[in-house]
Amino acid sequence: MSTDYSRTIRLASRASDQEPTALESRIQATDVLVSIDPDEPAATLTVEVVVANLRRLPVRLWLDPRGGRARVDPKLLERLQSLAAGIDPDRELRVGRPSDPTVHVHVGTGATSAAASGAPDGHGTRIRPHGSHFPRTLAPGTGLGAA
Repeated sequence: MSTDYSRTIRLASRASDQEPTALESRIQATDVLVSIDPDEPAATLTVEVVVANLRRLPVRLWLDPRGGRARVDPKLLERLQSLAAGIDPDRELRVGRPSDPTVHVHVGTGATSAAASGAPDGHGTRIRPHGSHFPRTLAPGTGLGAA
């Protein structure tokens, strides 16, 4: 069964004032790269939330298995692939790095070229855009901060 993205496309079309067919083609050609510092508190839960939300978009979704400061555990990688396949079996979570990602999102505080990085901080989240210093986290991330 194929996932229906028509609501997402219609909403994006209205918000951007672009024709739905052209917008859908553009979104489908978008490579979104996700990377993670797997040793950070609540980072694995956070990346599960990120992958689940992004898989609900008709983008090409990638996960960098090298992670940030450490490699992604193969069991986590399997869980993420299964999660993505459960949402849209026709659009796999690709493992690796696209040659030129459209957007790079990083879960963790490590230095990265990601457009945005975020890490759970207690019940909240610290987020920084590329080129900004990452604010110091004040408490280990919780499930609420991860979500």
